[in-house]
Amino acid sequence: MEILFQGQREACKILGVSPYATKEEIKKAYRNLCKIYHPDRNSTSEAKKIYLEVQQAYGFLSQQETQIKQPKIFYYQAPPSTTNPSGKIIGGSPKEREQRILREETSKKLRQERHKRLKEQEEKKKQELERRLATRKLPSEREAERRKRIEVEKEAERIANIIQKLMNMNT
Repeated sequence: MEILFQGQREACKILGVSPYATKEEIKKAYRNLCKIYHPDRNSTSEAKKIYLEVQQAYGFLSQQETQIKQPKIFYYQAPPSTTNPSGKIIGGSPKEREQRILREETSKKLRQERHKRLKEQEEKKKQELERRLATRKLPSEREAERRKRIEVEKEAERIANIIQKLMNMNT
């Protein structure tokens, strides 16, 4: 297979990731591009060419022993204070801190929504069980209904026999 690019930067450019991308980011970009340019989905010759380039770029980046290195960001443990009573790790660029805060808020909202959904499901199950128990009959009640049904059937049969006898008398 002929390699269409010379180095790591070109491979990253083809996948649309930065030279400092993590393995997960590279894999995600690769999968997204494969979804777009896969020959089963996109039958143009240009798409096939791009798909092959993406395959080769991903293969090149995944085979490298010196995996793409992350830039060093120094974090420090802040002492507990009024601004940071939990002692969470802070540091990095302002953009990274903002993204981290946004991720934390989003995950908190998702946890709350999931908790709410689970609580609603539990409440529905509880109501369904109560409804079933309210309509449920005791064995003695079921037996009484069965006996009543048998009596009604016997009475209907007795009346049918009387009518049959009356009809025979008239003929």
